[in-house]
Order: sequence, then C-alpha cells, then structure tokens
Amino acid sequence: LQGTLSRLCGPVFRKVRSTSELPRLACRTRRNLLLTEKYRLELPVTVPKFGVNVPTCSLNNSHTNARTYGRVTLRLDDVVTVKTVAGVTVNDVLLDVVSGALCRYLGKRHDLPEEPLLAAVPVSLEKVGSLERDSGNNLARLVTTLATDVADPWQRLLTIGQVTTCAKELLRVSEPELVLKRLDAIPPFVMRARSRTSRRQGVAAEAKSEVNISVSNFGRLQDLRLGSSEVEEFYMSGTPNSNSGSSIAIYTYRSSLMVSILAFAH
Repeated sequence: LQGTLSRLCGPVFRKVRSTSELPRLACRTRRNLLLTEKYRLELPVTVPKFGVNVPTCSLNNSHTNARTYGRVTLRLDDVVTVKTVAGVTVNDVLLDVVSGALCRYLGKRHDLPEEPLLAAVPVSLEKVGSLERDSGNNLARLVTTLATDVADPWQRLLTIGQVTTCAKELLRVSEPELVLKRLDAIPPFVMRARSRTSRRQGVAAEAKSEVNISVSNFGRLQDLRLGSSEVEEFYMSGTPNSNSGSSIAIYTYRSSLMVSILAFAH
C-alpha cells in the first residue's frame, strides 16, 4: 500500500513543485527574450523568425489525405568535398541541395516566391556524454533560410552557411530548454484550455504557414542486418509539420546519404 501511494502521490508532488517555479521561469523567460532580441540585432545577417514573414507557395496550405513519397541517394564523398571547399557544414550543403531542387521545381510551376523560402531544422539538445534515451526526443527547432532568392548556386550555399551559423548561435542564446521547463510547469487545466482553444482555431491555424519545409538530418547509422541479410539502404520519413506540405529526412548510411521526401499530394 505504501508503495502504491508513493507511485500515485510522487507525480502530484513533482507537478506542484514544478508549478511553483512558474513565477521564476516567467522572469527568466522575459530576460531571455530581451537578450535574444538584442543579440539578433547585433548579428551580421538577418536570421528568420519562426512563423514570421514566411513566403506563400504551393508547399504550404495544401493539406490532403493523399501523400506522395520519393527517395534519392547522394554520395557522401561528394557532399564532404563541397563542404570542405566552401568552408561550411554537411547540413549546409544538404540545405543547398534542397534549395536548388525547390528552385527548379517551383520555378517550372511559376510558383517560386521572390522572398527566400524558410526551412525548419530539428536540432538535438542532448549534451555530449548524455545517456542514450529509451524513448522520446530532446529537440529544438532551428529556422534558417534556403536563400532561394539567390540565383548563383555557390553564393546561395555561402548565404545558407552564414545564416545557419548565426541561427545556431541565436538558438544557443535563446536557451531552448526553457520551453520544456515552461511546459512542465504549466498546470494541466491550463493546457487543456489551451488545447480546446487551438482546436477551435484550427481552420485559422491551417492557413498560417510557419515555415515552408522541414529538413531533418538524423546523423550516421552503423551497418545494419536483418537476420543473416545485410541492409543495403535505409530510408526514414517524417510527417509534414509546422503547416509545411513537405518533409525531408536524411540518414548517413555507409558511404551514402539516404534522402526521403514525404509530401501532401497536390
């Protein structure tokens, strides 16, 4: 009986304790927002904001029941060569590949906005040396430009690299861990009320684009086997989110980059 009470009361006590931290978290959040905005103004380039000034195109507001799926394999050596010569990261090169593909695709449809498309890139918040998780993720969402308004591919890559570097630094300053702490501290009845409000505003929310596309790089996989058979290719897809109609997921496997694309059919 004592063990049962402990299991029942423990989460309640923890929730009460975390809720009591709300005033301190509110003050810390306000200071952090002011610091982040001040830091943003001092950056050498403009870092886009999530859900702000997102150009409209057929990638967004095109939610359908049907889905389309595509996949492609890139040579890792080719990507590393470009990365080394340009002085950027592998992720920057992959974003540039996505950008070039979107420029061609939307250009043929006469649907490429004059403003640069924006991408949401999940970034791990796990600290070096952290224990592996059994489930769940600890991620933040980095928003950066795809520089689709830059015609020259090489200059486009350099622009993506510069903006993404600043976006990472801005994300560090913004302390994204605060979001999880606030969610943990908010009482359940407040979250339920917020959820009901979100459902009532569902139609309006669908009309608002937060980014144009999601691009996830899940890192490197070791050699995989299925029984006695070797796994030659491995693709993983992610659902379209943030009101974007397409999601790109990338895994490094052996000497290749496995790219999968899941999108709403339209």
